[in-house]
Amino acid sequence: MKIGIIGRKGGFEGSIHNLLSLTIEGICEKLIQAGHFLYIEKGTFDNFKFTIGFYEDVNTFNYAISKFTQISENCDIAIVIGGDGTMLDAANRLSGPIDKTIPLIGVNQGRVGFITDIPREFAEEEIKEILDGFSIEDVRSMLRIDFASKVSASGTTCLKSRHALNDIVFNQVGGRVIEFNVFVDEVFAYQTRGDGLIIATPSGSTAYAMSAGGAILPPSAKVIEVIPMLPQTLSYRPMIIGEDCGVTVELVKGKAKVFADGNDVASIESGAIFTVTKSEKVVKFLHHRSFDYFATLRQKLNWHLNPGERT
Repeated sequence: MKIGIIGRKGGFEGSIHNLLSLTIEGICEKLIQAGHFLYIEKGTFDNFKFTIGFYEDVNTFNYAISKFTQISENCDIAIVIGGDGTMLDAANRLSGPIDKTIPLIGVNQGRVGFITDIPREFAEEEIKEILDGFSIEDVRSMLRIDFASKVSASGTTCLKSRHALNDIVFNQVGGRVIEFNVFVDEVFAYQTRGDGLIIATPSGSTAYAMSAGGAILPPSAKVIEVIPMLPQTLSYRPMIIGEDCGVTVELVKGKAKVFADGNDVASIESGAIFTVTKSEKVVKFLHHRSFDYFATLRQKLNWHLNPGERT
């Protein structure tokens, strides 16, 4: 099997960096010993250098240093070692139509790990079992954002499109409240003043959306969540709409930035319009057969503890 290897790009130093390096090397050694060919992402290789001697002990024909495009085109599967941010970056780069995207396995070496779900200490054992077929496939929907440069009788002119697994965030800049209109399937929903708007997938419901008071949604839910950020009128509440609905936002007053999965994609001013819809792209995850979404929530959010037991 041809397997992509992707690790966290920096951010850790000292013992944590060395631990992550050891984790990646240990996984690579086991995979090569099992006869798999590895495509190691170039940024991962450059970041860790693998100075502990792993590459001195293996046949150099068992791996290649690769770009994301080579991993996408050649691999049967990719293993991502890091935190949710590392997985988000890899997922966006490797996403595609459902029949053309490779599955991703996530090994958690970060802080939370909602989408990098395999604990580091069990990584080698659980990856082996997943590759042996003891796995659960999990297809996640994505969002697409399209910007319009103008609106006229002939329609809109699209500037650029971006995709996001978690969320599209529309946020004020400079500490000034913005005013904007929201439409659902081209029908006017409301006008409000506030800090902005979060439009999230079920995958993103445990990210920024949760911090802003949104509902937690199971990944299989066929919905999109729309959450006003600090609206001036408190009666504005999060909405859950069907995943096939389109959400259009018109900035009436102020300046704002738009982010896709935390990446700055546009700076906009009054009159700007953008629409968020379900993307034609998806992300495929492979989980160990023991994976349980609600068990993950209990563990990550401390639902298994009574208030007096929490630290």
